[in-house]
Amino acid sequence: MNTLKESKKLYAQLSPAQAAALSFEAAVAHRYEEMSAVADSQPRVHLISSPIGFSKRTIGLYQISLFFGLLYWRNLAGLMRMSYQYKPIEKQKKQCQLLGSIEAALIETCAELHVSVESVKTCCMCPLENDYLSYATPGLTAEYFEIFTNLAR
Repeated sequence: MNTLKESKKLYAQLSPAQAAALSFEAAVAHRYEEMSAVADSQPRVHLISSPIGFSKRTIGLYQISLFFGLLYWRNLAGLMRMSYQYKPIEKQKKQCQLLGSIEAALIETCAELHVSVESVKTCCMCPLENDYLSYATPGLTAEYFEIFTNLAR
């Protein structure tokens, strides 16, 4: 246990960014005792902030936007690659279904959360048009809707 005490003293000298990086790496490597020791070495502060519900929802909306953008641009790039490589039309249709379903899920999610689709799409620099909406499938739309709404919680 003496080494743990010595380690805690060393951890206390780390900057917050260094401590966060070390804690993250310890967690990924399943070294939970080290992760806890690093976290415990950081000073405790009392904060005055916005209500937790406001903060969580705001962060959730950014997460939805970023995740939507990732899915949109990744699938659009895949569709473009397929069309340039003359892949079978069925494979291209599947990409269009993915794009349409994430668009449909975003529309449903935004309606439920009372936020504009345009704001979410603007945040991730996606076009405001819903070009692939007609390809959406109910099953995929439901899956993405669940993912998006869980991000907002």
